[in-house]
Amino acid sequence: MKKTLASLIGCAAICSIQAAFAATLNVSISNVQPNGTFVLVSLCSDGLEPDFCKSGMRQSATQATADFQFTDVPPGRYAVVAFQDFAGTGSLTRTKMGLPLEPFAISNNAGRVHSPTFEQAAFSLEEPGTTIKLRLQMISPRADK
Repeated sequence: MKKTLASLIGCAAICSIQAAFAATLNVSISNVQPNGTFVLVSLCSDGLEPDFCKSGMRQSATQATADFQFTDVPPGRYAVVAFQDFAGTGSLTRTKMGLPLEPFAISNNAGRVHSPTFEQAAFSLEEPGTTIKLRLQMISPRADK
């Protein structure tokens, strides 16, 4: 019984320490077309490829803005990627050249001119947290001609 109680106290101490080193990231996305499709957002660490973007959310596009909240995120360097899924595929639809065919946004406005790197999109998340604002954008239809 004493060992169990000591283990629980130890666990509670460790859990409270871990909770103390967590941040909240609020993401506000504007320029959403309120048409009932989904807006998807992912929190990425160490890269922008899907393998590095493990934490994601989606919500129906019913207003011109969409707000998301990632909680209990360890402080560190992250990037946020978002898009509005017009095609309903769950992934960003692209041209044969790889250009996005759906509205998208990347933290720090990375990716407006060329494929972004993680470093261009990355920001530091520290306690207690922060809010970042993204604006969905379309690349001109002429971009792939």
